[in-house]
Amino acid sequence: AMLAFRTKRMLQTVFIDKQLGPKVDTAKWGPEGREIVQQTDGMRQRVKAGLEKMSETGAEELKEVLVKYLILLFKTAFMSRGISLTEAELGFKWSDAFETEKFGHVDDWTFERASVLFSLAATYAFTATHRDRATAEGIKDAAADFQKAAGVLGLLHGEMREAPWKGSPDLSLDTLDTLRKLMLAQAMKCFYEKARDENKSASLMAKMAADCAALYQDVSSCMAQAKAAGRPIGAMPKDWLDVVEWNRLLFDGVQQYYLSAVHLEKFEYGIQLSRLTYATNKCGEAVNATVNANPLMRKQFLDAYELCRSTHERAKKDNDLLYNESVPNFAMLPKPERLPKLLVKPTLPDAFTDPTTFVEPQSLPTTPVVSREPTPVAVLPPVAAMSAASL
Repeated sequence: AMLAFRTKRMLQTVFIDKQLGPKVDTAKWGPEGREIVQQTDGMRQRVKAGLEKMSETGAEELKEVLVKYLILLFKTAFMSRGISLTEAELGFKWSDAFETEKFGHVDDWTFERASVLFSLAATYAFTATHRDRATAEGIKDAAADFQKAAGVLGLLHGEMREAPWKGSPDLSLDTLDTLRKLMLAQAMKCFYEKARDENKSASLMAKMAADCAALYQDVSSCMAQAKAAGRPIGAMPKDWLDVVEWNRLLFDGVQQYYLSAVHLEKFEYGIQLSRLTYATNKCGEAVNATVNANPLMRKQFLDAYELCRSTHERAKKDNDLLYNESVPNFAMLPKPERLPKLLVKPTLPDAFTDPTTFVEPQSLPTTPVVSREPTPVAVLPPVAAMSAASL
């Protein structure tokens, strides 16, 4: 029960080289400048094709193409400073990811970059949901992808704060923040599943489940507010939004299940039973909520409920027959402790942390002032002079 979100789509063909290439100052940037513009044009077409045919096998390549396009886009935008995209009739039109009949159309490089960043985050979320989490390697890769999706969304959120234009609704700050939180919640669930499969201690599992519960609660609150206010993410299909609620209920119960095991280790049978009662009820709510879900997806909720139910039944029988401890009011019990430091955090793909990736293109050196007795170097054309300087 993991979620991805749709990429944006390019809604028009843009001829970057045709519309912009002739305007690039070749005296300043040389033939390499025009080549960069042509490469940017070609890479954009690859991005368009990749987004239109998203697949499990093609998603990894699409990540690389999106990053390459971002690098070329950075260089082209840098060389195009001072050129009006409106006058060049060069604008960018992208669909909204949640309400596909809506779109943004802006004559600004930063809108193009924002749309590509959003799609890169969506592609990482897509690959995360297609990892085989039945294996340790698959869980690890899924967690890494979710954290990278969160990192790209965080980067985009920061850039959108300064955006001078109004693009499509999916780029709103509250939507980006909610998606970022969802990606981190799902990454934390991956770590929880890994620890569960490795039979970690009840104390550790209780804290990890508590982290999952808190993260999903935060996402659930954000989505409820978005839906009430008619915000973009609230337009996602109901079954997509429901998955967040199912996980919120699940971890609200599971954290209490593991904590009850800690109480059992301390011979605190009454408190154990109180927490198990709550855990069973919450996991039961999750099962009821998933009645129309895919059977494979629903299985994890059924398994959690059965584990809580059978443990509760056994604990109640033991307390009734052997221990006779009073069962405290659940509302009076301390809240579960969380890990001292959250295991998940937003990260970025390597290209964004490599200082040599987004490097400004170098302009040609200006022709030196000719002295009264010119030397051969002083009268060389700019490209030749640059070559001579590197000898």
